Amino acid sequence: MSDAAALNAWVDEHTVDDHSNSAGYVELGRVFVGDAFAPLQNVEYGDVSMGVVDFSEIQTTKQRAKYFYKYPVIRTATVVWKHLKEAEVLGGVYAMQRTIGLTGELVFADGLPDYHIISGVAVPDSNWFAKAFLGNPTDLTALTYPNFSEYSGGFGIEEVAL
Repeated sequence: MSDAAALNAWVDEHTVDDHSNSAGYVELGRVFVGDAFAPLQNVEYGDVSMGVVDFSEIQTTKQRAKYFYKYPVIRTATVVWKHLKEAEVLGGVYAMQRTIGLTGELVFADGLPDYHIISGVAVPDSNWFAKAFLGNPTDLTALTYPNFSEYSGGFGIEEVAL
């Protein structure tokens, strides 16, 4: 991990009291452990786009009746950083591209969540979860050198349909 990378972690503690559970354990989901990339100068307005892709199929008969085959709708994002230092681009964007390629997974999160205090507990804003997802890179954008000692790079991401 480069010096420019930031470390973020969330820890939740829950107590499950289920005496009828003969298995002796509870499966709660998935955990992602990986490097984090948060450059000193973040993206500029207009350099992040988020959308959705619907893989559903629609077939229309000659009588104009429609038949639908519903498939998951997944989230997508593209990100370009225009003002990266050498350590950030080589230890962040380029290292990520080389490590996970198109087949690895990453967590896309548009910044850190805002927290609300509910009954004395800090709860992440629900809108943050709408903008954060587990995905695969779809586009490994070439790194560019727009200015002296300044680099530009980015990637596209497509949500992993769970």
